[in-house]
Amino acid sequence: MKALAKRYNARLMPDGLVDANRLGLTHAVSARASYWTDGVSRTIKIDGLTTIRFRQASRRIMQWQGKSASPVVVRALYWLGPVVAQNGQVVPALQRCLPEAVKQNLRPYRTDLPDWMVPLAHSLTAEPVMSA
Repeated sequence: MKALAKRYNARLMPDGLVDANRLGLTHAVSARASYWTDGVSRTIKIDGLTTIRFRQASRRIMQWQGKSASPVVVRALYWLGPVVAQNGQVVPALQRCLPEAVKQNLRPYRTDLPDWMVPLAHSLTAEPVMSA
């Protein structure tokens, strides 16, 4: 992928389906590799066997490429979209499967998220409530 990014002079980032599946947020599995890019959308075949799809993404999405701030969670939420991500099952699923360090790693970047994602991130990064 590094060679393809260099060849097309573009940044590449997995599109979020794999991340959403890995986090247990979907059972969907892609039949072909799909990446977001800040370059041109295109589909390429490698050796006539492997098909890779590049879809142009907004700067808001591509800003997460290379960040250490839980990009897996952010990519998965972008892939799910606002309606599905806010259905009430996503946050509990992420709270169960994500280590505390990953959740807290998202905290400083909450202001970089789209408006619909902020409450979800806040739910994941809020200080735990101590019971007496």
